[in-house]
Amino acid sequence: MCTQRVRIGLCRAAIGMVLLALLGACAEPADERATGPSPIGELEADLVRPSRPVDAPVVVLVPGGGWVSADRSGLAPLAHALAADGIFVVNTTYRPADSGGDLESMVADVVCAMRSAARRVAGITGESVEVVPIGHSAGAHLVALAALADEEFAVSCADDPVVVAGLVGLAGPYDVTRIPDVALPLFGVAPDADPDRWASGNPLTYVSADPALPALLIHGDADALVPADFTEQFAEELSSAGHPVETRIVAGATHGSIFDPAVTGDIITSWLLALD
Repeated sequence: MCTQRVRIGLCRAAIGMVLLALLGACAEPADERATGPSPIGELEADLVRPSRPVDAPVVVLVPGGGWVSADRSGLAPLAHALAADGIFVVNTTYRPADSGGDLESMVADVVCAMRSAARRVAGITGESVEVVPIGHSAGAHLVALAALADEEFAVSCADDPVVVAGLVGLAGPYDVTRIPDVALPLFGVAPDADPDRWASGNPLTYVSADPALPALLIHGDADALVPADFTEQFAEELSSAGHPVETRIVAGATHGSIFDPAVTGDIITSWLLALD
């Protein structure tokens, strides 16, 4: 019994430790800092481990930012929501234009991040894993290229190739030729000055790639920055080329709310769990 005054503090501390332990047993695991090799250094990423893993691919989240910035912090709530559903998630970044990145390095960073994520999770589970990249806005454009044309860009990855089980795009500006002024930082040159380079950075160039790749494309009908017809156009091109595509146009969702787990978390989880 803690009856002596001198021992009251110790007893309270012990009780606090017990409460923290009990709460910790129920709390979601904290992010684990992870780095993966990129062509010229290390990519920062956060690994969110599920407490009860399910049979699903590893998700790699890729942020937007107009190809000028790449702040992954906004995708953290989605990462935790998917992990709470039992999915391993790596929330990664890449070198955008304001950090010296260009088309080739940005896509290569995403490809290398997918391979690094697969290696890291396989080391935890002891089993080989598949990957699904999920990108928002400019990140959706990059994951489309990374999934459809990974061999075109992954020239310096340290990790072995991984099976890409599908791709998820959130409010992606896929046909970059429609937004030449906005996409200029990605290419560093105007489309009429180097049309081949712009074609190489357009996911529509690679829609005929084999094998067929399942895709989930989500867009908000209240998106004032990237119109929903970007997604509808890409979905039509993918479907015509033989890729299984599920398209969701979410009523009332904006460019900034489309990655809110309350808006699309359940849609993404259900689609991931239904993959063969």
